[in-house]
Amino acid sequence: MADDNQQEESSNTEQVSKEPTIAELRAQFEQEKAALEAVAKGATKEAEGAKAYVSSLMSTLQAAAEKGNGPLANGNEEQVDPENVREQFDKDPLNFMDRHFQARTAPLVQQSLELTAQQNREIARLNLSNQKLWDDPDAPTVWSKYGTEIDEFMNKFPPDVRSKADAYEAAVRWVRSNHVDDEIKERMAKQKERENVTFAEGASGGAGGGKKKTVVLSDAEKTVARKLGITEEDYIQYRDAAGEQA
Repeated sequence: MADDNQQEESSNTEQVSKEPTIAELRAQFEQEKAALEAVAKGATKEAEGAKAYVSSLMSTLQAAAEKGNGPLANGNEEQVDPENVREQFDKDPLNFMDRHFQARTAPLVQQSLELTAQQNREIARLNLSNQKLWDDPDAPTVWSKYGTEIDEFMNKFPPDVRSKADAYEAAVRWVRSNHVDDEIKERMAKQKERENVTFAEGASGGAGGGKKKTVVLSDAEKTVARKLGITEEDYIQYRDAAGEQA
């Protein structure tokens, strides 16, 4: 029985000793108070900064609206009633600021896209100026044949389309697809022209005999020979053979 009483007294003593003293409670309260004051000061500072930013932004928007050249309400450059600026901002500040930001940055984005589109065109022009329509030294280049048509086709699209890396490659495919028959006919005509020149050279060689006479071509004849892709001697033989047949 005595042992039970001693255990109960010991338990009560432990509970009393675990309870915080008034000094400890005061110290804990002061710590929590200091932490809350720090949070409140930080929040107040952030609120003041936000207030100053909004005030500055509103002044800028108000000034732009008064000039009638700011896209503050509808995302375009229509004139805006200055009295509606603050009302729109108060009603939906995030949406208002987002529209304002997009309206201000849109010209910069368009300028960047247009610059990229111009660079793409220049790269395409250089590459296509060295690319033959078919495997023939006398064949025209893709750009000399279709450059104007490619530009006309691409100018129908906005900068965000023309600035894509494969935009001009797709344009070339589209333009050439409209001239497949023309290219085939032109290639066949060139091939037939070469065959006729070859036949004329053979006929001229078979008629041979006698001394070769020196003949000087005119500038016009030299130009024709160069465009046909034959030497001046071959041109003379072809011309003479054609004259004899006539």
